[in-house]
Amino acid sequence: MLHGPLTGSGDLKPLPPLPFEPLERIEPPTANEFIRTYFEPGRPVLLAGLARGWPACEKWSAAFFKERHRDVHVRVMKTREGRVRYEEKGLHYEHVLLGSFLDSLDKMSPEGHFLSTEIQNLPAGIRSDLMKLPYCAHPDWEKVKFWISPPGNVAPLHRDSPHNLYVQLAGKKQFVLFPPSDTRNLYPDWSRFRILSKADPEAADLDRFPRLMQAQGFRCVLEPGDVLFFPAWWWHQTRSLELSISVSNWWANGSFAWLIRMIDTAKRFLGLSR
Repeated sequence: MLHGPLTGSGDLKPLPPLPFEPLERIEPPTANEFIRTYFEPGRPVLLAGLARGWPACEKWSAAFFKERHRDVHVRVMKTREGRVRYEEKGLHYEHVLLGSFLDSLDKMSPEGHFLSTEIQNLPAGIRSDLMKLPYCAHPDWEKVKFWISPPGNVAPLHRDSPHNLYVQLAGKKQFVLFPPSDTRNLYPDWSRFRILSKADPEAADLDRFPRLMQAQGFRCVLEPGDVLFFPAWWWHQTRSLELSISVSNWWANGSFAWLIRMIDTAKRFLGLSR
């Protein structure tokens, strides 16, 4: 049986006076209930504690990776003043050792990094700590990505093409979401393959972006073990409230999977994804 919204214990960052609503937070439903109530209608939802029993949720931390996997090669994105940098030619990636990246998080600097690595490129010892989610068990297309971000790190408002089950494994992370129907109100940057917004919902400049007040946003805080479902094309902005370790499970089925493969190839060619 589905339950009503649950109260999260994470503190939400104060946001400007936009029409945000708390995102529905429920105990994990059966696969059929999830498909009927959330996936098919295209409704995002926070699935409380769905991954709480995973080995990754019980073991993963900065100390764990420093001790066990510091020599693993990972890919990171540059940040400036705590925000992911989208440069003129796309995202800028560097390859570093995981231990070196984690050591750098202790240094106070305006220039930093945000770990973003496809899980298939990591050792089996890391991958084996993850479990399969029941709601996307046999996808026709999927991509699983591993993220580590320092406290205060922000990924600006953007959207992705596939569906996403976002698993929070350590730390707390705030999400702000907007439906695809609000795309015009979010001032998309059409030069960036339609995936980025020019506006910042955390610091809304309503003189420059007055239509933001017409957008219907949702917000939530993910705690360790929580899983956030948001459908294809939903806009989202994230803020790490603590050192955050998480995994994105992007997936698609049927003819939509064929479309996602085409989009993914185009984004890689343009440098907007790797």
